Amino acid sequence: MHRLINLPLVFAATALVVSCGPRPQAITSTPQAKGLRVNEFTWGDGILLKKYSFPKAVYQPEKEDKDAFYYYPQNAQVRVFDSGLRYGATAGIRWEKKKVQPDQIFVKAGPGMAVFGKKDIPVTPIN
Repeated sequence: MHRLINLPLVFAATALVVSCGPRPQAITSTPQAKGLRVNEFTWGDGILLKKYSFPKAVYQPEKEDKDAFYYYPQNAQVRVFDSGLRYGATAGIRWEKKKVQPDQIFVKAGPGMAVFGKKDIPVTPIN
């Protein structure tokens, strides 16, 4: 019974963390690159964590926040594998303004974004 009482608190805390994530807006400054040429890569394992498969594509900057630019794949969608289920997601590459190379991915989660570290993203900036 005690666990059932805590369950709504867990859901509320999770929603709060996701909703407090970055809130990208329209671009008003100049991105580090006009686009990113990306080779296919994955993040996650598909069992404990969802597995995101980022397609080989050109990713264009479409949004920014005070710390980073958000690059979305053009004419492609990020595929998600989750315990046998497969579907698409709004996701892409987050490039922090103070860094020379991108090392994060983002996934739209409810009203906000979830950001995860990803070293060695196979990316070539297009200037």
